[in-house]
Amino acid sequence: MKYKGFWLLGLWLAALWLPCGAQDDGKYKKNWSASGEVTAVNARLKTIDVRPEGGVRYIVEVDFADIFLPGGRKGKINDIPVRARVKVFGRLMPNRIVEGDRIEIEEREVSPDRDTGRPKEQGEEAPQERPDLAGTVSSLDTKKREIRLRTGQSVRTVAVGSRTRIQADGLAVDFKQIPVGSRLEVYGKPDRRNRLMADRIVVDAGKIQTVRTIRGEIARMRSPEWLIQVDDREETVFLTDETTLTLEGKKASPEDAAIGDRVAVKAADIKGKLTAQSIEIIPDPARPRVNIEEKPAPASDADREPPAPEKDKPEPDKKDTAKAETMEGMVVEVFKDDQSFRLRSGNRAIIVDASSTDILSGGKDREFSDIKENARVRATGRMRGDILEATEVEIL
Repeated sequence: MKYKGFWLLGLWLAALWLPCGAQDDGKYKKNWSASGEVTAVNARLKTIDVRPEGGVRYIVEVDFADIFLPGGRKGKINDIPVRARVKVFGRLMPNRIVEGDRIEIEEREVSPDRDTGRPKEQGEEAPQERPDLAGTVSSLDTKKREIRLRTGQSVRTVAVGSRTRIQADGLAVDFKQIPVGSRLEVYGKPDRRNRLMADRIVVDAGKIQTVRTIRGEIARMRSPEWLIQVDDREETVFLTDETTLTLEGKKASPEDAAIGDRVAVKAADIKGKLTAQSIEIIPDPARPRVNIEEKPAPASDADREPPAPEKDKPEPDKKDTAKAETMEGMVVEVFKDDQSFRLRSGNRAIIVDASSTDILSGGKDREFSDIKENARVRATGRMRGDILEATEVEIL
């Protein structure tokens, strides 16, 4: 009986200690710290995902945290690279959310399989980049642009954006033409939904048939496919953003071709579907063309007009800035991950980047989620290569 009081006191102390102990029970912990690898960085929400070795993922809020780079210098959230090792100090909240007070980025060890950037010795082989994920395609979701990839006993989801490069033996491959059962190597980084957001995908060349060369005349142009008349048969080829076109040895665009032109198409045949890698346009001599580099013949002295007085000469245009371009057409495909969509206007199809634009409909503000496939829109912005960086998108 004389030890009963000590026994009850021990139970009371244990009840106080357990919620604050070393076990991760998901409850509030005032002074919490852990080391792990950064799996995702969200600069907009000011959060990073940290996964300790053999542990679960934590979402660390860094709004008011002091971030220290290797060497003790202060940094910002944009200085935290994915896959960096960090040490986090803060308060652990329910649902494994951490209010960060201090983030220390540790020195990273360079893997022998990664390029260190140093000059290579003579005869030394360059280290090969290791894929972030490799496996066999289980299924493709063409609407969500997702790939279910089987890796051993597990299945991972790979998200494919509009800027994801897909290649096989160095040739561009369209997303819809990736064969089920083919082996892929994926390079990218995880997103907040635990998918792997792909920057580059390499398809096993064993699933790709030999590249074919097709020579014939353009019979129909309906973006993104052209119908080529080859002798007594027709071939349909599909154009992608990575298809290169040339006209008389110079870079061209689909607008430079016309029905009746002869073409030489180099295409990859994937299960009978031809994806054009390069197209050489051989124009019809009977169809007049304007050569923008052709200079008119100099006029004779009799035809040459007297020079205008200095005061009558037009002032040269001192401004040489690109004008905004407006395109109206139908939305063919929507890419929710990077807030862009494919717009088709006549025979032209482009990618519209709407990540930082005003979206309107009927004079009211709208969200990107209001842009649907088959909707008609008017996009205004500046062209950067094959991408229209939109400043305004109006849903018609």
